[in-house]
Amino acid sequence: MLVMNVLPPQSSPEPVKVMYLETLTKGNLLKLLEEASFYPNRYILATAESVKALQNEDVAPKDMITLAEYLDGHGIELETKGDYHKLATQVAQSYTEKYKIRPRIVARADSRGRFMKKSYAYLAEDVDIIENALKDIVHKRFPAANHK
Repeated sequence: MLVMNVLPPQSSPEPVKVMYLETLTKGNLLKLLEEASFYPNRYILATAESVKALQNEDVAPKDMITLAEYLDGHGIELETKGDYHKLATQVAQSYTEKYKIRPRIVARADSRGRFMKKSYAYLAEDVDIIENALKDIVHKRFPAANHK
């Protein structure tokens, strides 16, 4: 994500303005670039880190939940493997649309104990994305304790 930092004049007490270029109209963007060419020392083009990406980096992988873990933990069973892949794709796309970044990839142990299985992982606060995506997929819910 590109941002333009606009520094105030030296004697001004104004804060630095941060303008997200992707939110500007074409006319406003051209006007901003024209001003930047007149005052090159006051206009700094930079990339902005996503706050969500920074937040995800601070969380240990074991504290995040994958789609498979969420489904198993809540006793949710899908009809087919194709439904699982459709759900996984839909959840990842919804997450990307909401936060403008892809979900974090974490490694989980496979049946042999090797950390070769890689999956998208989500924070506990993001499970609403999974629940919303489940509305479009045929599934069964069992009490978590009775689920295989």
